[in-house]
Amino acid sequence: MALFTHKNVIVDEFKFKVGQLLQTVEIYARESGDSVYLDKVKNIKLRFQHNDETLEELCYVEKELIGIAPESCLIKYYAQITSRYKEVLPKEAEMYITKNENNGENGFNLKVETFYISILLHKYYHFLENKEKVISQYKLLFGLLLLIIFVISGLSFLLSILAQSAMNSTVTHLIIDLALLIILMICAGYFGAVISIVRRIQGIAEKSVDGINREELLLKLTNGKWGIFLSIVLGTLSPFVLLILIITLQGLSVKSGDHDIMFLPQLCFHLSQCTANAPDQEGTAMSILYGLRFSTFKDLAEFILLSIASGFSERFVPDVLDRVSKELEKKIPTS
Repeated sequence: MALFTHKNVIVDEFKFKVGQLLQTVEIYARESGDSVYLDKVKNIKLRFQHNDETLEELCYVEKELIGIAPESCLIKYYAQITSRYKEVLPKEAEMYITKNENNGENGFNLKVETFYISILLHKYYHFLENKEKVISQYKLLFGLLLLIIFVISGLSFLLSILAQSAMNSTVTHLIIDLALLIILMICAGYFGAVISIVRRIQGIAEKSVDGINREELLLKLTNGKWGIFLSIVLGTLSPFVLLILIITLQGLSVKSGDHDIMFLPQLCFHLSQCTANAPDQEGTAMSILYGLRFSTFKDLAEFILLSIASGFSERFVPDVLDRVSKELEKKIPTS
């Protein structure tokens, strides 16, 4: 899947600047009257116009142009790329560009320096491309797993309706309710965990990478998948811990005047206690054990929301996202 296409902002801007350099060099070649030089420019232009607009092709064309461009063209182009370098990587630019510009007459070579700055920018663009590929792979995988779980839950719900219409056994109804509740908790916990992880990944993607070892960061993101999956497992299982806490803390309330305010979803431990119980349909919601049900649909809805929120507990498992985020904050302090 091509992530850096003509629709990508970075490649669009890069292509525009390379195109400007190409036009400048082409004008110089026509005015020079050198047919060999003009043929070289035409070959580069042909490749520029007919490439598949990948980052690699644009980098190649730029290096070819810098190699044949006269000094009068390079002066302005050097100013452009150094300005760009200072914008995207100010700390690295301060360490390198300022030092070399201060050398002045002590061996400053315009073409060599233009080459070098362009190579540094190429490495940065390639890093952005690879980082987006890794992050997109994570997001795609999480989305597919979430879709699979939702499809399974939907099919399970339909099968439970068919089974309940065909069977009148109370035990069968309770087993089906138990299975549905388990699937619901898994879906809710996983949904919350994925939201949490995607938010953390997006946070890393938006942080500056100026002055850090970007290759090491990519390796950590690529090789740290199992740690992230472990975090997802924790978030997926967290609703089961939540249910145990709700059972344990049943009856916890705060007195407010003549009313008791309940903080947790309410359960009823016998079918006869369920307020919306009907003779032909045991209970109004799902059960986890025989005779254990949520009192009303409102309590069930509260439990679902709490299950999604509990999925964010995946943050308690240290993983590669935590390490990368801490390193970025340590090396690049926020202003």
